[in-house]
Amino acid sequence: MDVYVGVIYRVVAKFDLHTQTVSVLREWRKPVISKINAILEHPANPHLLMYSCVNPSNQVMMFHDLRQRPNDTMPSMVWHKLQNKGMSQYITPRWSSAGMHVSCGSTVGNVFIWDLRACRRLESPHQTVGVHNGKVLHGLWHSTQNAMITVSHDRNLGVVTFQ
Repeated sequence: MDVYVGVIYRVVAKFDLHTQTVSVLREWRKPVISKINAILEHPANPHLLMYSCVNPSNQVMMFHDLRQRPNDTMPSMVWHKLQNKGMSQYITPRWSSAGMHVSCGSTVGNVFIWDLRACRRLESPHQTVGVHNGKVLHGLWHSTQNAMITVSHDRNLGVVTFQ
């Protein structure tokens, strides 16, 4: 079993619980990113990780294949902040249960959705769903239904269903 950690020093590390060792998976030498706020394992592919990085002007979700060396040409997703709105480290992405879609909240009440089969480098959201009036922290996918539960900063929940 492994635990993945992202730190403010632009490093992603893996801690192996069996051998009690730490190894660095990814390190950014120049300040390409400001802060790693989430590391998520793919629900179906044990070799794929997604890093969520919060910058002053945008949030980027990058992929990393554990079987390969770090690769900057892997698909990635991005959304940019609106004027007069700051970015939040509490907004984190979520995988769909099948691992084909990624959702991420926003500072303006929207949930952004990407279809991974169509992602390229720095891909903008494929779909935007307005759900709340305030900041959306998560868009959690239901494990068996075509639905998503959204969690807002103002303690409201939303339900989005898909056909």
